[in-house]
Amino acid sequence: MSNITYVDRGDAEAYDFVKNDLTRDGAWHDMDLSAVVGARKRLTILRLALQNVTVQSSVEFRTKGYTGAFNQSKTYTYVSNVPCEQSVTILTDTSGIIQYRATNNVWGQINILVKGWFE
Repeated sequence: MSNITYVDRGDAEAYDFVKNDLTRDGAWHDMDLSAVVGARKRLTILRLALQNVTVQSSVEFRTKGYTGAFNQSKTYTYVSNVPCEQSVTILTDTSGIIQYRATNNVWGQINILVKGWFE
């Protein structure tokens, strides 16, 4: 039986991805986390800071290759123009890649940070 260890990324200097790094068109796109978590499967924890003029705007995440709606993590804005912060847990594929989908509307911010991962 192998031990599972949580790797805390520590005190990060900046977000790994921001709004302008993302395609916000309502379609699924790849997000490569391998530079942070390595190029293999990792259960990863992301911290998100979202702000949008539209309530219930969303950003979703899934393991690359998954298509079922039950294994996705979906985050929302809850109040217009008020930043909200959430965390999601997502499994990367064998190359360290996940997929994201962001609604196509006026985002004030989408900030994503890899907090840590399990190995």
